[in-house]
Amino acid sequence: MIRELERMAAETHDILVVGGGIQGVSIAREAARRGLRTALVEADDFGAATSMNSQRTIHGGVRYLQNFDFARMRRSVLDRRDWMREFPDLIHPVPILLPTIPGEGRPAALVRAGMFLYESLNADRSAGLPARLRIRGHRALSKSAALASCPALEGLAQSGAIVFHDALVQDSERLTFGVAESAWHEGARLANHARAVDWIREKGFVRGAVIADAIGGGTFEVRAERVVFAGGPWAARGVGLVRAMALLTRTVDAQQAIAVPCRRAKRVLFLTPWRGFTLVGVDEAPHTGPPDRPRVSRADVERFLGDVNAALPGARLQVSDVRRVFAGLLPVAEDDPATLAREDRVIQDDDGLTRILGVKYTTAPSL
Repeated sequence: MIRELERMAAETHDILVVGGGIQGVSIAREAARRGLRTALVEADDFGAATSMNSQRTIHGGVRYLQNFDFARMRRSVLDRRDWMREFPDLIHPVPILLPTIPGEGRPAALVRAGMFLYESLNADRSAGLPARLRIRGHRALSKSAALASCPALEGLAQSGAIVFHDALVQDSERLTFGVAESAWHEGARLANHARAVDWIREKGFVRGAVIADAIGGGTFEVRAERVVFAGGPWAARGVGLVRAMALLTRTVDAQQAIAVPCRRAKRVLFLTPWRGFTLVGVDEAPHTGPPDRPRVSRADVERFLGDVNAALPGARLQVSDVRRVFAGLLPVAEDDPATLAREDRVIQDDDGLTRILGVKYTTAPSL
């Protein structure tokens, strides 16, 4: 892949994408595939912000079943399947153990019925995939079998568990770059370390951007009929932001991932095996500062570990167990400013600028 700022400046494009996270590179690839003259610039490196700080799950939308959101569920299933077809060396199935806990509102029979419905609606979830990548059906475990399979359940008042399967990406940075590389092969012109410092306006409409080259120096004007701003939190003008945080810790359970309801945090927490460690997420907190890389304090980590240990006493995680903190900014839900948005937003400004607020790594291609 060649960095092509000078060639960008010498041409007028159909579409200029500003922002090279997973949303931006996916848009650039799709535009180029459709024959549009496409350019993309990224201020840092491809996927260097929120995309790098995802929880690495390429999920099939099983969580949407509880809200009867079948359209979003199917979108997730099909996007996951397409990801696994295109990048079979980066993504693999992962079993997830969901303990059934009396009083948590998810009786084992109801969970199993939901899983049967999910699998029947998505019988094509593994179509075209090799055997090693197929998403298997769920199975039920007794209380003793669940504890034997997952010692971290010790001390949790569980009545058994359901094991279902989803997918995990080992290297989300490499996956994002793979999409960028694919966009380039489709004919898009791309440049990283190229920051949009101002919009080019003609008759009141955005028709390009002034680009500062952080590597070669100087500025360039890149013009296009349509500009799409996929800059993550920088594109969220007028929209609140939530900091989503995941922790990389010592191994909690090496056999499978764990999804456990957390009453204190009012959400399901995921503990996922990743490169010999465990990814624990996601913690959410309002963000009020500028849209740069969010800061996480020791108190934030301690509070989140308290939530994890309350939900899964057998984890026994301490601050000394934390190896790394991943944090990214995402738009808030329109009806609840304290929680993450669950739906992507495409905002069309009066000056013609299209702003993309994507919330899920998995569904970036269909967005």
